[in-house]
Formats: sequence, structure tokens, C-alpha cells
Amino acid sequence: MPERGASASARPSRPVFDADSEADEGFRAWKRRKDAEAANQRQARRRARAEALGIAAETNSVGTLDTAACVMVRYRRDLERRDRAHEAFMAWLAAKDAESRRQRKAAQAEEAREEARAQRMLHGSADQHVRLPGHARARPPCRPR
Repeated sequence: MPERGASASARPSRPVFDADSEADEGFRAWKRRKDAEAANQRQARRRARAEALGIAAETNSVGTLDTAACVMVRYRRDLERRDRAHEAFMAWLAAKDAESRRQRKAAQAEEAREEARAQRMLHGSADQHVRLPGHARARPPCRPR
């Protein structure tokens, strides 16, 4: 029996299960999952198309698929844009390869210089090996004791 002054339709202290709001929430969760799956599928298709065109999937500085997506052929007029983008990308790739080759050669040359310097420090120069009478072999450089 309700308290005095309270009607029978008064709201209870605990929330009652609301089928409509639960259904809406379930639908929203399902929709979020479906949208995420669709986005993943679109990204996979873009990546596959970009690779089929011979374009790296991540072609811009932030590593997204935007550039690859914009060079995909959607309409006939996009063919020229795609070709220009592809040529620009290939030129960038060639420049990047040339730069990395240059850096690798410079690193190898520096490494060879360091190795030669270390060998000279370890063995001494050729004029330090002096043959003296009575010695069958060259003397090693003087080493501090």
C-alpha cells in the first residue's frame, strides 16, 4: 500500500527496465560495430587497390591511406590525376632511395676510416717497425708499462 500522499503511479527508487531504451542502446552498439567493420573493409580495399596499382599503401607523411585513396581511379578524369600522383610518388621514392644510398655509402666510408684509424692505433705505423741487428723480426711499437 502506498504511503499517504503518494500516488500509485509514483516512480520507484530503482529504475525500471525500459525495453525501448535497451533496444535503442543495443541497436546503437550494433551500429557502431557495423560502422567499424565497414571502415576496416574500406581501408583494406583501399590498401589492396593501392598495392595493385603499385603504390605504397601509406604514401603521405602521417601514414594514412588518404593519398592512396585519392589516386585510385573512380572516374575517367581521375586517370590523369592518378598518373601524375603515381609519377610524383615514384620520383619521391627514387629520391628517397638515392638519399638512403648516399647515407649508407657515407656511413660505410666513415666506418672504414674508423677501422683504419683503429688499426693504426693498434699496430702503429710502418716506420715504427724497425729491424735492428740481432732481431729476427720487426719490433712492435713501444707500449707504456
